[in-house]
Parts: sequence; C-alpha cells; structure tokens
Amino acid sequence: MQLRRKKSKDLSDNGLSQVPVFVIRKYRNITNLVLDGNKIHNLTQEGLLADFLFLEFLSIQRNFIGEVDSKFFAGLNRLKYLNLSLNNIRSWSGNQSNSTRDLEYLDITGTIDWVPDENILALPKLKELRGVTWCKFCPNCTVVNPRNLVNEAQRKQKAEECLREFDEMEFLEFGKKDPTRFVRHRFSPECMCVKQSECEFRHVVMPYFKKRTSLPQHLFYVQYIFSPFTILFNCVVIFVILSSRNLRKTASFILISHTGIIDLLIGIYAIWVAHVNISNIDSILEEVMWAGKELQPSTGPIFISGQLISVSISLLLTLERYLAVVYCVNPSKRMTAKGAHISLLFAWVTAITFAVLPIFGVGGLHYNIKRACTPLSYDEQFQSGSSLILLSSLACIVLLYLANLPLYLKVFRFVKRSSNQVGVKREISLARKIALLVFTNFIFFAIPIILILVFSIFAKLESNPFEFNGDSFKSTIFKISIGQWLPVTCLNINSLLDPFLYAFRHAHFKREVRRRLHRLSRKVFPSLTPAMNFNSVGDTVSYDAPKTKQMSKIDELKAPQSGARKRNILAANVEFEFQETEKQVTKSS
Repeated sequence: MQLRRKKSKDLSDNGLSQVPVFVIRKYRNITNLVLDGNKIHNLTQEGLLADFLFLEFLSIQRNFIGEVDSKFFAGLNRLKYLNLSLNNIRSWSGNQSNSTRDLEYLDITGTIDWVPDENILALPKLKELRGVTWCKFCPNCTVVNPRNLVNEAQRKQKAEECLREFDEMEFLEFGKKDPTRFVRHRFSPECMCVKQSECEFRHVVMPYFKKRTSLPQHLFYVQYIFSPFTILFNCVVIFVILSSRNLRKTASFILISHTGIIDLLIGIYAIWVAHVNISNIDSILEEVMWAGKELQPSTGPIFISGQLISVSISLLLTLERYLAVVYCVNPSKRMTAKGAHISLLFAWVTAITFAVLPIFGVGGLHYNIKRACTPLSYDEQFQSGSSLILLSSLACIVLLYLANLPLYLKVFRFVKRSSNQVGVKREISLARKIALLVFTNFIFFAIPIILILVFSIFAKLESNPFEFNGDSFKSTIFKISIGQWLPVTCLNINSLLDPFLYAFRHAHFKREVRRRLHRLSRKVFPSLTPAMNFNSVGDTVSYDAPKTKQMSKIDELKAPQSGARKRNILAANVEFEFQETEKQVTKSS
C-alpha cells in the first residue's frame, strides 16, 4: 500500500480538455497527479476525482480554468497541495471544507480576477495561499496562517507579530476589503508585513495615516480663522508705514514694516499648509511619503527665510532701542534709516540664500513636508554634513535671540542710573514693548522645536508610544500635531499678535492711523467731519485750535536756554522720533 501511495502520473501538455476516464480507472492509487499545460477550462463536474482516494498532490497549472466548484474536489480527503497557478480563475463556488479538509497549500499565482474568500479561508489545516493578487500594488502575495505553521518557527513568529501589529492599530476598522478578510480569519499577508514595501504603504501606512490624522486635519481649520486677521492687520501696518513719510523714514518703523511683511507671508504660508493638509492628504501620502517627492519650494523657503529674517529684525529692534536709550542725549548715535535699510538688505540676502540652498540639494538638505516646523531634513547619519548645516542654522537662530539679553541688561542698568530723566523713562517704555515683541517671537519659535526634540529623544529611549523612526505608526497623532499643526499655529498666532505688541501701541503710529481714518471720513461724510488743515510738509497736519502742550514744549526749544536746561528739555522730548518734521509743524502753526 505504501508503494502505491508514492506513485505519480504526469499528463502534462497532452491537449486534454478534462481529466480522462481511463486515468481514473487505471491510476486510482496514485498520490501525485499532474495535468499542466492542457486545455482544461472549468473544474465544475461533481465528484470527477472522487476515486483518487490517496491523492495528495494535484497540479493543473497553465490551463484555461475560469470557474471552479468545490464539488469537483469531492472525495479528495487526503489532498494537501493544490496548484492552480497560471490560470485566471474568475469564481470559486461551494464549500471547500467539505471536499478537501486536509488541504495545506493552494497556489493561484496568475489569478487577478478572483481573491480567496471565506470558502477557502475556512479550511481548517490551510497553511499557505500563494500568488494572491487583490491589487496591482500587492501582486502574487503569499498569505499564511501562523496557527498551522507547526514546523516553521521563524516564519510563524513573524506572521504572529504582524497580526499583533494589525490588532494594535485596529486594522479591521480602516483596512480595505480583501486584506481585512485575511486578517479577520487570522491569515497574515506577508507582502503587507514587509517594511517600506509599496503593498505595506498602500494598505497599512496610508489608510492608517488617514485614520489617525483626521483630528489634526480638522485642527488645521483654525488657520482659516487666524490667517485672514493676520493678513489684514499686517497689511494695515505695512500700508500705514509706507504711506507715511514720517514713519517710513524712522529706523524703528522701517524694521516694523519688514516684520509686517514677514508676518504677512506667514499668514499666507499658514493658509497654504492648512489647504495641503485638509484637501490634499492623499497626494501627500502617495507622492511624498512613498514616491519621495520633496515639499514644494513655494512653502519651504517662505518658512526658513521668514524665521531667519524675523530673528534678525528682532535683534535690530533691540539694538535700535538700546542706542535710543543709552544715547538718548546724543541723537547722532541712534540708528538711522540708512543703517536700518542696509542691515535689512543683508538679512534678506542671507536668509533667502540659505532658504534656496535645499532646492538645489546643497549639503544634502531638502525640504520635508512631514515637518512644517523644521521643514529641512537630511538622509544621512547625525554626523553628516547635512545635519551639521541644519543644526547650525537652528543654533544660529537661538543665538541671535539670546544676543538680545545682554543688550536689555545694559538698557535696564542704564535706566537705574538715569531714573530721574523723564525722556529715558519714555524710551524704556518703548524698549519694553520691543522686548515683549522679541520674547513672544522666541517663545512661539522655541515651543515647537523643544517639543519635537523632547519627543525625538524620548523615541530613542522608548519605541512606544513616541516612535519617530517611521517603523511604527502609533505616534502619527504626535507627528502631525506637534510636527506640523502646532508650529504653524504658533507662527500664525505670533504673527497675529505682532501688530498689537508694538505698532498699534505706538503713539505716532496711532496718530497716523487717525489721520488716515479722518481723511477717509472726510471723503465719505464731508459734512459731518471737522475740517483739518493739511499743510505742505509731508503728512503733517495742524488744526485751527490752540497749540497742544506737546507743541508748547517743542516751542521751548527755540528759546535760548542754559546748557543744563537744554539737555533736560531734549531728554524730556526724546520720544519724538520725527523731530525735524515736528519743528516744521511748529513753524507752520
């Protein structure tokens, strides 16, 4: 009996359209039957092979099989291996468990119009399904049942780990139909368990990412609320300063106007990032995460150049206040409009140059859409030149912010020694406004960076739950929220607050705004608005009314004074940054 069970019959390439009857009658005791390369179209005839009581191996590959009925295999109770590869099966009906309960291996390589369903997955001893194709990204996938992999310890362990990961990420809730069916029956598609494969990306990474980022995507709607106000208020700052001859010739307001330009760009940048995350999340996942495309240069350079220019302007504003306070009685040492323009030109050229370097791949740098806070990224190890450039840029920004501290310390020390001078007190009031502006800029810049560094360091120590190396997707919410939503939101809020921290609180700026509003009201309601006499000197204006106390103080400068008296009056009125214009106002009145 044992000898007969080892017998095989090979009827390959005989042009057979069905299993011949003479084979059934003559070779009932064979264990292996090969019918490859014939012209068999369907396997639907019930019980045709029922007399092959000892058949364990059946191969019918390279035929034209389109329809299969489980009843065709009735009686093959010992069949362990069934090879139907290189056919194009379109349907498989019936209950396969009733016909081949001992089936362990099924090969359907080449079939693209049918995917094994519950009829096949319910086989109690099935170990392996070969050549399963449910999409073009997962061709000829091998699907295994780890419970039946008795003699393959390593393969069994890997399959169990993969299923465990699917359970932890709740794959059944977001997975697609066919792979979900396999996982539900505790089969592990090995092609989906291969890290960084396209099959894993399409059926695990991408659906999981979309599921876990629904909250951050909704959070980005906040940008649509903040950004219009950010753009509006900073446009007001820019318009008022540029349209006022007095303001646009003053060093501090030249710097503030450039801050307004940066904040305006950040408002636009925030809207763009929100649009990308809300509307184009699929294209981000497909084109950026898988295809490896870089962040569009229209956003990355805006962020980097904005950060570098912003920190440069903060330092220049601090320096301007420092010179204004320490040298309040010596106006020649204060920052001039020309000096401000030269400094800003240097800052813009430096920032833009650094911002465009990643576009050309200098130093291995490139823009990475997955981190809006620090969109520069590199592919090599920590010791690489790319990382040094990136870390150096971040260190440079931090050092420029820290450079403000010694200047403010000197300012406050000077104030203590000169506390009896009214003009110094007024200058220090302006310095406090600048300090608040610089401090908020640093805070809103530093918070996202610090959080990213903290979580990155934590990820190196503990892979769960904050894993940032891309092998696990449990940290997706943290990546999107902290690495993308929070930085943009912080920048947007900071840009929204900037006009209120200095420009809208400055007396001269508010005066210019009132003039613009008065002119507008004169045009709209000429009969309801009091008349104002605009003279020919720039934007200055005089009313048909007695001089104010401020003008009276300025008049005192024209009278002969002693040296000490003259210095005190000059210090008391040092807050007028437009002295030449104000003198002409006095003359005209």
